Amino acid sequence: MAMKRALITGVTGQDGAYLARLLVDHGYQVFGSSRAAQTADLSRLRALGVIGDVQLVELDPSDAAAAASLLQAVRPDEIYHLAAQASVGKSFVEPAAAFTSAALGTLALLEGVRASGLSPRIVVAGSSEIFGGNNGQPNDEETPLNPLSPYAAGKAAAWALVRSYRRSFGLPCSVALLHNHESPLRGQSYVSQKVLAAVRQAAAGLPTTLALGDLSVIRDFGWAPEYVAALHLMALRDEPGDFVIATGESHSLRELVEQAFACAGLDHRDYVTHDPGLLRPIDIPAMRANPDKARRELGWQAKVKFDELIERLVATAREVHRES
Repeated sequence: MAMKRALITGVTGQDGAYLARLLVDHGYQVFGSSRAAQTADLSRLRALGVIGDVQLVELDPSDAAAAASLLQAVRPDEIYHLAAQASVGKSFVEPAAAFTSAALGTLALLEGVRASGLSPRIVVAGSSEIFGGNNGQPNDEETPLNPLSPYAAGKAAAWALVRSYRRSFGLPCSVALLHNHESPLRGQSYVSQKVLAAVRQAAAGLPTTLALGDLSVIRDFGWAPEYVAALHLMALRDEPGDFVIATGESHSLRELVEQAFACAGLDHRDYVTHDPGLLRPIDIPAMRANPDKARRELGWQAKVKFDELIERLVATAREVHRES
């Protein structure tokens, strides 16, 4: 049997690196695209031991013709489209870049697939942000869209495009509606990593001040390596479809902060300050999810829940400090 081929856009990010590791372990030939392959940050691929197993290729995610040409060369069985600007907060500062990277990047990829004449299975990384909180009720695949940020608007447009191309042109494309998912490979600009950096510093006995915005916001936090497994299961389905990927349990940022410091034997109140400047122009008070469809149809459910997630993150952060 011929080795399956997969193309991952955004392969150098958290999800791309974990997905590359998973697919390599499943015997795939993995191609990973980057806008500038020669200068790409390969630290995550290196950390997971797959830097020699991923063939890096260059792709401007907004160029449909380039996508078609690349697909003809690679001829992937599966495409995982993860490339996009991924920060909600940053999207308020650079709204055009956030919207276009999510919406037009997805459009270019879908048009590239159409132009290539190939029919790979496509999984696009979506976001729970498109639901705008759903008035605090658990969102599912039928929840009306209510994007509240440029980032969310771009992701909502991308989902609409996927559904359009699936129905209009028969492309086997799906969207994973991903809730927050964390790991040691999460980007340093994310609040979870800022918290972990502060815990690491405080545990080392160094002067520490952690400035945060609204600690009352509620999110569904999961373990990233499990979430990329859901993406793979989606690609294996004969029938494309969209799935909410989440734990089904939600917790406040305050709980995350308290528990992270407590795991290191510290009291967060000794280190955390409130900074109004970190508040977003508009934010979602509570995000809850109903991932029941993923359980029923994919056989997927999150095993790492909140307490274990925080313990893993803190343990890894402190281990990194000891090794450094």
